[in-house]
Amino acid sequence: MTVNLNDSAWNRRTFLKLAGATAGAGLLAGCSEVTDQEFVADAVVLPEADQDELGFAPVVERTERRKFSETVGGQDVTATVESAASVYVEADVELEFGTEAGTATGTATNETGALDDVDTSALSGGQLSVGALSTPAATVAGQSLNPLASLGLSEMLTSDQAESFLTSAGVGEGDSVEWERGPTELSTAEGTLLDQDVTVETHAGVVSGETPNATYLHMARVETDSSVVIAVGIQSFDVEDTSKELVGPDGYVSESELDEARSTVADVDAALVVE
Repeated sequence: MTVNLNDSAWNRRTFLKLAGATAGAGLLAGCSEVTDQEFVADAVVLPEADQDELGFAPVVERTERRKFSETVGGQDVTATVESAASVYVEADVELEFGTEAGTATGTATNETGALDDVDTSALSGGQLSVGALSTPAATVAGQSLNPLASLGLSEMLTSDQAESFLTSAGVGEGDSVEWERGPTELSTAEGTLLDQDVTVETHAGVVSGETPNATYLHMARVETDSSVVIAVGIQSFDVEDTSKELVGPDGYVSESELDEARSTVADVDAALVVE
């Protein structure tokens, strides 16, 4: 897509960009407390009363710490960010609630964290799970140092930065996500997350592994004053034929089955709160 801008618009935009960079450099100059910061996200959880009402049980609650280094306004800035993830599974029985703390450190491009996965037996058989990730915006001088916070929903599905969250919520096997087919955006719907109106994007594809999985994800994203919150509802099950339609009479799921799962996820999203 080509955008034509007249000279005055271009000059104004250039001026604002340069002015912002100058302001950022001035803010950082001589301030060691600005160049080495820590950002901690509040956890987003499904309250116990809503767990009982909606029929979801907690399977994991954990934090993950990562360290990123960027150049902002000519200064080398180091930021430690702590994200929080909670995962719930649709179940008739109460599951044990576990905690795990991550300690990943390093550069944004080399580290993705080292955390135990959710017990895969809890997510087998096509059960619906919902994961909530809260990650700091980690903004310094107007620039976010947390690459996870800047990802769009479709970008998350193929990003190394999001793998540990996606696998913990029920995507793929082990600690990586390898798409054999897709992912493809199927549709969108309206929803609510943390009292904000959101667009719920439904994506699907086939994840490779010892046994391929047809995987469906209902995703929403909101930004708060200091964090980005992402909710993902996931349903996956083993398939032998990886070439079938994702949705339809001859597909892995019907339209009504997909709508029912998305509606359930929307109810969980609407009940999530900041802890």
